[in-house]
Amino acid sequence: MWRVCSSSPSSEAHHKMAAQGSQGDDDVWRRLANEISRGAEYDSHERRPFSQCLPETRVELLDTLEASLIQQDNKLVWLFGGSGSGKSSAAYSTAERLRSKDQLAATFFFSRKDVFRSSADRVFLTIAYQIGLLHHRARSAIAKAIKHDPDLLSPQKSRREQFNKLVATPLRELHILCTSRTTSHLQALTKRQDIIGLVTPLHIEAFDATEDIKLYLRCTFHEIYHLRDLEFVHSLPWPTDHILSSLVDRIKGHFIVAATICRLVRDASDPTNCLSVISSIYTGEIDSLDLTLGSVDSVYHYIIASCDPQDQHSGVLCLSDIISLASPLSLSDICKLFAADIRKRVAHLSAIVYIPPMDSPNSVQIYHTSLRDYLSTSSRSGNFHVDPAESHRRLTGFCLRLMRRELKRDICGLNDPSRAHVEIPEFERKREAAISGALRYACLYWPYHLERMGQSSENQVLLVHFLQEQLLLFIEALSLMGCLDLAAIRLTDASRVVSMWGSSHERDAVLELLYDAWRLVSQFFEPIRDSALHLYESALPMCPLDTRIRRTYQGVLAGSAVLIKHGIDDRWDSVLRTINMAVETGVTRSVANSKMSPDGGLLVTVSGDGDVELWDHLTGLLLEYIFHVWNSAQLGQRRVGYAALKDHRNSPSTILEARNAEPIEFPVNKAQIDNFCTSRDMTTLAYLDEKELEFHLYNLADGRSISDIAFDSAATAVRSTK
Repeated sequence: MWRVCSSSPSSEAHHKMAAQGSQGDDDVWRRLANEISRGAEYDSHERRPFSQCLPETRVELLDTLEASLIQQDNKLVWLFGGSGSGKSSAAYSTAERLRSKDQLAATFFFSRKDVFRSSADRVFLTIAYQIGLLHHRARSAIAKAIKHDPDLLSPQKSRREQFNKLVATPLRELHILCTSRTTSHLQALTKRQDIIGLVTPLHIEAFDATEDIKLYLRCTFHEIYHLRDLEFVHSLPWPTDHILSSLVDRIKGHFIVAATICRLVRDASDPTNCLSVISSIYTGEIDSLDLTLGSVDSVYHYIIASCDPQDQHSGVLCLSDIISLASPLSLSDICKLFAADIRKRVAHLSAIVYIPPMDSPNSVQIYHTSLRDYLSTSSRSGNFHVDPAESHRRLTGFCLRLMRRELKRDICGLNDPSRAHVEIPEFERKREAAISGALRYACLYWPYHLERMGQSSENQVLLVHFLQEQLLLFIEALSLMGCLDLAAIRLTDASRVVSMWGSSHERDAVLELLYDAWRLVSQFFEPIRDSALHLYESALPMCPLDTRIRRTYQGVLAGSAVLIKHGIDDRWDSVLRTINMAVETGVTRSVANSKMSPDGGLLVTVSGDGDVELWDHLTGLLLEYIFHVWNSAQLGQRRVGYAALKDHRNSPSTILEARNAEPIEFPVNKAQIDNFCTSRDMTTLAYLDEKELEFHLYNLADGRSISDIAFDSAATAVRSTK
């Protein structure tokens, strides 16, 4: 959460000034809007129902948070605590307080349930967009920064630059509230001398929630009493003070447990009996359930076991599959993806899963991520345990079958390959009508589940059929969806999985086909991106003659309007992409060295004067330019994997700037770019000190030295430490 300490202009004046100041910046602003994370705002419709503090509860905590954000010296307030302790509710209620005083700049609520909000890739882009909507001057400054450096819109851009140019610079003063679970490394970070005084750490468990829990339960049960017409079966007070105190004693301040109990009682066919059973669970009278008092596990167990025994297994499997989705889906899209009406399977789980109506665009979501941990941990869930790999196996099959059913050539009915998407009237409406949310999900995430599913002969057959029949349709769909660049990534992900199949002719043929598809996307990226139908009319006809993809899709070639008889090579040449660096950068400079990332997706070059440039080989675009840094050697590091070094004089150390992290200093002498490499999983950095004949391994997460190995002149290891 981001708080700006400046009063906002009146609404009418704000909109008038914003309209005037935004003239000429609309295109930049639309581009920024396309890069933000949807649903990250604290009051986003996607986050409904909101988790917030009940009036008159958590008063001391909320007052402390607000007072801490007002203090000038405190730039960051860190609220931490255990799972289900109410951190998100406190953050939401604090945001409401600040907004009522026109002091809220922006919010970003992370979610493990959504891949786009589960990482920091788009945090500062989203924050900047929200700030610009509220403050016209900030919007102008943000647009100006993006015009000067368009790469600020890239999720791969340096987090520090994005923060400085898009967030810190446009605002006069900034205070931040962040929440997280308790972690030792974050606690250690707040004790650093350069941070003490800037950060206010607050442990949420230090604020007694006993009375707040009691008030929450009493108010919620009172609402249920009248909502379910319980006056005919039970007199007030309901529940009795004895039962209420018993619940409060055993909930032990965990709001997630209290909220789950209330949802369970509210949705039960007999609320009074349900509450009686829950009370018995917490008093230990139902010994057979083997419960741990004070834990949400007992409630999860009871809720999952509340349906007919023959329905429990299918309900748990369906629940696990929903949790394993890479991004939340609406109920109708889940039913389409699963090819079944799942409402009967999960109806009894409504106390722990938000299930909107079938015609609602809202997503099906679990109320708390602890449910994911419960199901995937056999020691906690027992007979209800589901191996996540099994869910990914089923989801892989769901995705492949859905694409087989719904993908077709010219799915949007565009008819004219000569026209770019932007030239087609009502293109977006046609796309939304033709490509459902479920189909979009299947196209985007089938490799995600494929990588996580383990071995499956059934899915192997489905994958082979998909690649032989729908591969081109998949590429067309991603082009129509505006994410053709992801096609190359998804094909690479699939190749990695197929390469682990047992050696066979089928495996080799599939790998050939995947490689050809990857080369086709790379070679004809611009025309396919601008007009998906160019895939059939120009890209495929111009593929090399002796390629698997051309032979496999010979029938498609026969129907193409383009016929090329001469001038086509037999095989792909060795040139993946020609990048005119002078055109992209506006400067002609020599390239002293270069390296490819381990996955082949990025190219990093080092100029003669030591500056570093990062290129996307697929699009040929310059992603980042790292300026000259005097008296130090700076190493850039990306999640997708690349390593580049800027070498300046005899630097006493090398600075590693890891993505989403502060620079890490490595105690090495004068370094050369060829002396560095990273592991394929991007967890380890290797450095060779030629002068001392020593080999060093470092942990990229924290810069810690893992191993030092010395060599004699014959390059034989003679000493190893650590």
